Amino acid sequence: MLSEPVRLTADASGEVDSADDYRFIRNFIAALDAPALDGPAQNVFGQAQFKVYRNTVALGALDALRANYPTTRNLVGDEWFDAVAHQYLRAHPPMQPCLLDYGRGFADFLLPYASAAELPYLAQVATLDRAWTDSHCAADATPLLIADVELAMREGAAIYTHPAAQAFWFADTPAAQLWCASRDGAEELASIEWRAGGVVLSRPLADVRWACVDEATTALCGRFVHGASLADALALEAVQFGTQAAGAALFNLISCGALTTAIPGALL
Repeated sequence: MLSEPVRLTADASGEVDSADDYRFIRNFIAALDAPALDGPAQNVFGQAQFKVYRNTVALGALDALRANYPTTRNLVGDEWFDAVAHQYLRAHPPMQPCLLDYGRGFADFLLPYASAAELPYLAQVATLDRAWTDSHCAADATPLLIADVELAMREGAAIYTHPAAQAFWFADTPAAQLWCASRDGAEELASIEWRAGGVVLSRPLADVRWACVDEATTALCGRFVHGASLADALALEAVQFGTQAAGAALFNLISCGALTTAIPGALL
């Protein structure tokens, strides 16, 4: 037990002083990283027993990083990942009680470590791990289906990227192929060819979908970010990549559930 019990000040009515209450909570949070400097429980936070709380918060943050970046961890192993995760925790302790969003800057933080370890794709893989979480938590919207294309073309309807849709193109590494293969459960990744690649993620229904795609598909996805008719987007796509590639790119996006007619801000 703590040798000095924590008591908050009560006024004549028996109500706890809200200012003391606020200071205690503020100091408790601050003391997770360093001893509190003021407040009614000043002496308590410096006791050795308080390390239990620090360790609990640190463990929760590390577990969140492991859960939020599973593919990154799979590629480098637990020991390497945990060593860098501890460094990230020291530099960027969690600032919110919900840890689902913790580690949003982890991909950028990885860059010098990945470079030193000669893993130029690792930060990009971490970017895709974060993208999976963002797609998982994105708003719902009814996806555009193959059966909807004819009517959408005829009416010139505005098509948008699904709120959960994201497209990435990596020109210098096979990060997309490595990430997709690992997420698909592949155990042998050494045979993956070193070449450029892209990936599209979306969540048209309950589960996040992903697929390795070509540059044309990632480019077409970007043409719908602010809304565009299928005819206009495909025409621009055909100029850059050719008619056949444009058609295949549209099929890829629809297959992933990456498009919708729902207007952003008025989603179903």
